[in-house]
Amino acid sequence: MIEIAKKSDYEKILRFLESAYGHFFNFFPLTYPNEWEEENFDYENTLIIKEEGQIVSLVKVFPLPMVFEGIEVKFAGIGSVSTAYSHRGKGYMSELLNECFEKMKKENYPLSILWGDRHRYQNFGYEVAGKKVYITITSRGIAKNKIESDKKTERFLGDRKILNKIISAYNLHPYRKIRTEEEMFEKVLKKFLPATYYLEGQNKFAYVSISREGGILEFGGDEELILKILKYLEERFSYSSFSLFYPDFEYIPDLIFSTASSWQICPDGMIKIIDLFQTLKIFSKKFLSIPENFEITFSTENQSAILRKEKGDIIIKNGKGKNEIFLNEIDMVKLFFGTDFWKPKGGSKEILNILKSVLPINVFIWSLDHI
Repeated sequence: MIEIAKKSDYEKILRFLESAYGHFFNFFPLTYPNEWEEENFDYENTLIIKEEGQIVSLVKVFPLPMVFEGIEVKFAGIGSVSTAYSHRGKGYMSELLNECFEKMKKENYPLSILWGDRHRYQNFGYEVAGKKVYITITSRGIAKNKIESDKKTERFLGDRKILNKIISAYNLHPYRKIRTEEEMFEKVLKKFLPATYYLEGQNKFAYVSISREGGILEFGGDEELILKILKYLEERFSYSSFSLFYPDFEYIPDLIFSTASSWQICPDGMIKIIDLFQTLKIFSKKFLSIPENFEITFSTENQSAILRKEKGDIIIKNGKGKNEIFLNEIDMVKLFFGTDFWKPKGGSKEILNILKSVLPINVFIWSLDHI
């Protein structure tokens, strides 16, 4: 029987997950304090199954309020999907995930996202989607643009004035999570994984969060100062290269791009469409360029929604209308949120060209916000 976790379950949850994942004692509150310290723990979004009083399976829903190019999107992240080794094969994960989907519908989440194995989650309607452009920065590229190290670079250790500057720099990103000030503080300062460095100069500011292994987790602010921080980190810790990442090429500053030694495009997570109608409604602005009076119906096995442009406005309705594109759940994710345009079977060349002009819709989430 599925239960909502209670406060009395907290220690049991930690020990269960440490055993399931093979992590060290108190891994979760130490690594992810903003979600996993006892005072921050979200019991209402933690679903568990017990046998003889012991937790044997667990799934957690993480609310992820995002902004994508000015559009607010309410994502439901899925994480901590786990079943005790001795209880696998009983269908507990399926029970919990299906209960999570019902919960998401009731709470009006249009989309869900997770990071995991495609073969594991595709059966539940998730597909690889979104896009990140990784820019590789090496010492040669930095030297070519004559970027010098700046010893004024400092590590962020909690100064509130600097925190406010980090928040301001982060909030300039067109793709970002809606973070509270305290959450930003927890993410940047207290998380186990990153160390954050910053640099100020001539009314400019930049910060870079980096892992112990040298992987960039987040950055923001003036592009020249970002490169100066990287040069500083290269000299101080002997890192040989860095990877910066962006939602698309159009967001990469010229100075960063000219410094790049190479780049690659990768997907960003796996997405499931919970509510097709709400998804279309949220992203309706993306379809403003379609022709006047154009109508199209998007349908899956259990959902249908009509999109129409009328008098310059995009109108979304439940039901079926003209020019139906019928796809299974996986293919609908590929059409709407794939890394590149996925050409569905069916539909005229004209309709497909119109869809190609507005799809896919990009999804990009910063590494510190991954579940």
